[in-house]
Amino acid sequence: MMLRAAGRPFPPFHFTPSAPRDIDGIQLPKADALVVARAMGLLPPEDVFITEFFRRRQELDSPKARRLLQHQLRAHMPDFDPEIPGRSICGVCASNLMGHPIAAHSQDDCIVEQVWRAPFVATNTRAFCPECRGKSDHHTTCIPAEEPCRKCERNGMPNMRHQPPSGLCGLAKEEVEPYFTKYRKLQYMKIAEMSVAAPMQIRAYNDEPLTRESQDYDTSLGIRPFVDYQGEIPQVIYAPGATFHGLCPQHFTRTRYLVDTWIDNMSRDFYLQESNIPADASPELRRQIADYKAQEQRMAQERREARMARHQPAARLPQVPSNPREESLVVALSKIAQYELPGETAQEALDRVFASLKIKETFEELSAKHKGRSLTAIALSLNDMINEVNKTKVTIMANLQPEIYKTLRTFAKQAAEYQQVKLPEDYVPRTLFHPDKRAIVGYVQAAYTEKDQVRIIKELLFAMLGHQEHPQEVESEQYWMRGFGDLSNHYAELLLRVSTILANTERPFKTIYAHSCLQLQTSLDDKHVVVPVPSPQCFVLEPPNFMKIYYYNKWIVELAAELIH
Repeated sequence: MMLRAAGRPFPPFHFTPSAPRDIDGIQLPKADALVVARAMGLLPPEDVFITEFFRRRQELDSPKARRLLQHQLRAHMPDFDPEIPGRSICGVCASNLMGHPIAAHSQDDCIVEQVWRAPFVATNTRAFCPECRGKSDHHTTCIPAEEPCRKCERNGMPNMRHQPPSGLCGLAKEEVEPYFTKYRKLQYMKIAEMSVAAPMQIRAYNDEPLTRESQDYDTSLGIRPFVDYQGEIPQVIYAPGATFHGLCPQHFTRTRYLVDTWIDNMSRDFYLQESNIPADASPELRRQIADYKAQEQRMAQERREARMARHQPAARLPQVPSNPREESLVVALSKIAQYELPGETAQEALDRVFASLKIKETFEELSAKHKGRSLTAIALSLNDMINEVNKTKVTIMANLQPEIYKTLRTFAKQAAEYQQVKLPEDYVPRTLFHPDKRAIVGYVQAAYTEKDQVRIIKELLFAMLGHQEHPQEVESEQYWMRGFGDLSNHYAELLLRVSTILANTERPFKTIYAHSCLQLQTSLDDKHVVVPVPSPQCFVLEPPNFMKIYYYNKWIVELAAELIH
């Protein structure tokens, strides 16, 4: 990884805003990112966030602090460059409060006053390293400050590698962790007790402690997260709709990048809907929007006329690639025998077909499967090859041969005979989400080099739905172990298939969590197909035996048939 002059690495996921939509030099203005994020429900309304922040941080509350916070709220994290004053991440608040980005500022101008900085640093994130100011729950690498704290040196405490604005001056190294633990427990308990009086309106990343230790935190580096082994801290009570998917801490770099990309994409398209144009929009803004829409309509009309002139309908069938090396990938898959081979039972034939259509394959597995076809010589990048192969697989699923589908339907029906889990009486209605196709494609590609099934599951859930359901349960290996084996591989494959279908459909779509098989039907919402994504609980519990694999394979086939043309 390339290093900066100061010795700190570039951010691993660096977000760069995209250009406005452009047709022949006529641009559609991008909407303000913060307005878009709030309108789409990714970030909470300004008044709700400010109220909830100072509810948790009463010691910081003042008219001046409220005005400052109102002025500093942003949709994106500030650019990170430690070589430029005012362009680095604040060492006190991380330029991120309760997961909400705020504007770049120096530590001297931070909303957190010096007297409260040590308790704030202890509780703003789960973990904190005084030496490098790292805040990751999985801190394994430390690049300490190059110089020790001069203030502590003058006071007879040498080699203290924190910065004076952090508020840690005067605390010996062995005193820092007990100090942090004390304030963390107080903060967690305070939030839990406040929620009893009135449910919290926003779910924040560090409202509650971990209940089990992070496996990959180097205990010799920094102050690791507090873990509530004994269950001392009560559960926080939240109001319905308290989850905002755009709230995530600065050190969740992959998630932060994904959220920033979603917001930016929606900013580009925001003014395409008339209802999103503000009533007080300037005449110039309205003119620019009208010019873009008019140009878009002209281009669409020209395409229609060109098709009519050729006397050809708008074909949706994919063009046959001219490069035979590319064609071989499709041909190899399309020649899958969708019938019983000699000596095979109907179930064995069904299992063989779906094993051939597995999305989760390594590059080595692909090479072995297509031995002699010179995969490495294909005039496509590896990612393009993955996309082509996956598209072919879901297209085959969408057009499954009747004999194979009949067998699949028989086994799926047997699985469905088991009683399905009913929704609880206090069930909170689910919310729709509008995922970013590019992010979904990226995570499907990343799965080819990722061996951790649980990580694949978490990242695909986030890409498709913006959050994970009960992440601590999902991360537990025991959660996936059932009497008939480890279900994490099967659930990861199911999510990869759903993701691949969404990445290749031409229909506009939204997603929604399905907590039960009763919710696995697609629906329509304002011209969008609403695609249900089975939650981990739904997959593990329903149907309650290994026949579930056939049940979900049938569901995937029907989803592919509906969305893939």
